Amino acid sequence: MPRTTVDKESKPEIQGESFTLTCESNARPDVPDEATYEWKHDGSIIGGATNKTYTIPSLDHSQHDGDYTCMTENEAG
Repeated sequence: MPRTTVDKESKPEIQGESFTLTCESNARPDVPDEATYEWKHDGSIIGGATNKTYTIPSLDHSQHDGDYTCMTENEAG
């Protein structure tokens, strides 16, 4: 079964700095470059986050800590 995972940047998560997450998938056939993504934070959809990467422009641990998930589809669904 295909799955998606969230990869964090390799730099430390520093309060006030930007932080980028990347959605990776092992689906076959591959997810097309023009695919739309859905990002969630602790189960709630993040409005406007529809790209392979999601960047938090100014990290605030009190607001941004938690679980991030992403979903996308390929031609098989």
